[in-house]
Amino acid sequence: MRRRSRELCAGGVDGALLLVSVMAAAAVVATQAEASESWYLALLGFAEHFRTSSPPKIRLCVHCLQAVFQFKPPQRIEARTHLQLGSVLYHHTKNSELARQHLEKAWVISQQVSFFL
Repeated sequence: MRRRSRELCAGGVDGALLLVSVMAAAAVVATQAEASESWYLALLGFAEHFRTSSPPKIRLCVHCLQAVFQFKPPQRIEARTHLQLGSVLYHHTKNSELARQHLEKAWVISQQVSFFL
């Protein structure tokens, strides 16, 4: 009888350890998702700061937006960044061809994303 209760307790401990492991893995995934979003928000914040500074530092703004692509972002973020980069280039530079390329890329990616927000 004691042997059986030890086996049940051991199984219960294993089950509890499994539950803790699953919860820890879920927390890591959630943390990674938050971390992946935090670098994007940081770069976006820097880009906006440089764009709105007086005088505007467009070159630094463009560098921040281009840095987003180095992280291989999800399609939704990639499309939005191409849109922002195209808009900045169109309004603040004479490089309309590069601006057009980024705007077109944003449109193409947005067509592939089912819920583009």
